[in-house]
Parts: sequence; structure tokens; C-alpha cells
Amino acid sequence: MRWFSALLLVGLCATIPFLMQRDGRAGNGAAAQRDAGAGAKGDARDDPRAADAGAKKADDRDMDPVAAAGGDVDGAGATGPGLEQFLWFILGALASGVVLAYHPHFIGRVAGILEMDSPKVFITYTVVGALTGCIVGVQEYMAFAIFGIGGLMRFRTELPSAKDTGRVILATLIGMLWGLELFVVAVLATVIAWLLVLILDWRVGYRMVAKGLGGELVAESAQAYQRELEEYGCRITQVKRNPKKGQFSIVFRSSRKYDRDDFESAFEEDIEERLKATVDWPE
Repeated sequence: MRWFSALLLVGLCATIPFLMQRDGRAGNGAAAQRDAGAGAKGDARDDPRAADAGAKKADDRDMDPVAAAGGDVDGAGATGPGLEQFLWFILGALASGVVLAYHPHFIGRVAGILEMDSPKVFITYTVVGALTGCIVGVQEYMAFAIFGIGGLMRFRTELPSAKDTGRVILATLIGMLWGLELFVVAVLATVIAWLLVLILDWRVGYRMVAKGLGGELVAESAQAYQRELEEYGCRITQVKRNPKKGQFSIVFRSSRKYDRDDFESAFEEDIEERLKATVDWPE
């Protein structure tokens, strides 16, 4: 079950050629309708009844919000960006997010889990913004729906961090793409979002606090715990020692294959008894 989503993603990618053929047929049908409309306008110059019928059809189109926004009244679906255009704006958004996320001003200033996850938040929300622009560009009135959903998530959904909020909004926008029948764009957005989560969460951030030590043992104990974490391939970003309180804290990144239980078991087995502390995970 661990890689079920990856298999499902491969299946979605396999449908892209069929979806592109479908969009091509829908585009040809829309072009035929436009040509027929142009012919009807020409006939209307000679036939007053055709002119009246054309005016009635225009009035009906004005009353239909989908048709007024440029959609297909007969249900062929909204017309979205082409494949090349979509790739350009989504990859451009990703590049901008990376540039902002890894600004030199932020590098090395990691004081906790929130600061460690801030690059992920920047990158996720630039993709969210790009998909929002895609949806509103196709159907302008969808801006009100996005605004309403954003307010609902803000006040009615409890999420642990801004990173998780970004993921939920990203998933919602992909659902909207499916609802607008932008099938190829929805599949590509799903692929990019899946890869984005995989890459950004390849390493997990932790903050541990060790308590209950004598003041003279804090520095030595912190070094022992730090060495143990480094043996597991962890990257230490910050160590704070407080001899007066008999405690220290370590902020680090670790591979996803290890969790807190693994670290605590390693501490219990490898740390000297006199250097052992009570480990807490506040974040």
C-alpha cells in the first residue's frame, strides 16, 4: 500500500494521450460551431428571420455564465491552456518559489521546525498561485468559489502547519481542474504536486529537548546525543545548551525512514547511563 499512489499516478499519466485526443475533438467541435456562427451571420444579412434567431441565441449565451465565459454550452468542457503553456507557467512558478525559498537571508537561520519548513511553504504556495491563475483565467467566476473555499479552510479546518494548509489548498485546486474538465492540466498538476511532496518531504525536521541533567553534564550529554544523530545521517542545524535548567535542545533533519521511536531506541542503547536525559519532542 505504500506505493499505491505512485502506481495510480502512472495510470493517470497513461491517460494523457487519450485526454489530449478528446480535447482535440472538443476543440474541433468548438471551431465548427464558430464557423457555423460566422456563416449564420452572413446569412442574416439576407434573411431577417436568421438575424432574429441569431440575436436570440446571443441573448441566451449572455444569460449562461459558462457560455459567457467562453465555455461550451453543449458540455464539451472549458478550454484550458495548452500543454506547452501549462508547463511554462507551472515550471516558472516553481522556479520563482525556489528562488524566494532559498534566499541567502534565510540560509542558516533555522531556529525551529517552522523556519525549517518555510522553504516548503514558499514553493507550495507559488504552485497554488499558478493553478489559481489557471482556473480563474478559464472561468473568471471561479475566483468567488476559490475565495469561499479559502475562507472555509481558514476558519473551519484545523491543520498543524502552513505547509499542510498549502497541501490542502493545492489538492482542492486540482479537484477544481477536474470539475472544469481540464483533464490534461489536472493530470499534469497531480504529477507535479506528487513529485513536489516527495522532494520537499524527503527529509523531515525534528526538534528534541533533553531534560533532567546536572548542569556540569549538559555540554557532554549534548555532544553524545549529537554524535548519535549524526551516525543516523541526520543534519544538525542548531544546538542550544542551558546548564542552569539542566537541559539542551537539538534541531535536525532526518531521512523519512527514521522516526522518533527509532531515535529514542538508539539513545537508550548507545548513550552512557550518566549522560542520559529525558527526551521530549515539543514540535
